[in-house]
Amino acid sequence: MHETIIKKPKVLARFLEGPHLKERECFLRQCAAEGYSLSMLRKIAWILLSISPNLDFCHGKITKFDLEQAIDGRVYFIKSSKHKHGSRQMFIRFATKWIRNLGLFEDIVKEKNSFDIYISEFSRYLSDERGLSPVTISTRCERLSWFFDYLNSRIDSLCSITIADIDDFIKEKGNNGWQRSSLASLASDLRSFFSPLFGF
Repeated sequence: MHETIIKKPKVLARFLEGPHLKERECFLRQCAAEGYSLSMLRKIAWILLSISPNLDFCHGKITKFDLEQAIDGRVYFIKSSKHKHGSRQMFIRFATKWIRNLGLFEDIVKEKNSFDIYISEFSRYLSDERGLSPVTISTRCERLSWFFDYLNSRIDSLCSITIADIDDFIKEKGNNGWQRSSLASLASDLRSFFSPLFGF
């Protein structure tokens, strides 16, 4: 799989010589099957290679804390990037998905909230009615989940959510270093869920 997405021999050699090659190859093939673009596959390959030296697959489950330690300790350039929040989130997202697919991720059971059912219904709607790709559905549902987590216990009813709540959430992401393009994408994803409620 690496040979398909990386053409420079010296760069390719680095990827092929890195730890956990078989596991990285398998995950990249899965991502390709899910419809990720060539440029995104290269980013995913780099994420996996970057954190692999700091991950031990032989001593039990790997927690989210373990992944964050591996990311923060290895990917030094994230800390100096003005867009470090978005970069770190992307690393955590794909690292978690990779380790979970290997059956090595230790999930902390999240207490269900009153919004979980809406996320499930939204996912089915995007798949059955809109025919969107699994990648798009996963991204939209993940961002919707972030928003509901942001509301925390302040709001427990869909009807109690206001446009101001959405604006505040997007503003917070902007203050945390998200790029304008990422904020626009976030707003679009939230709009796709809330448009029937607010009529926009």
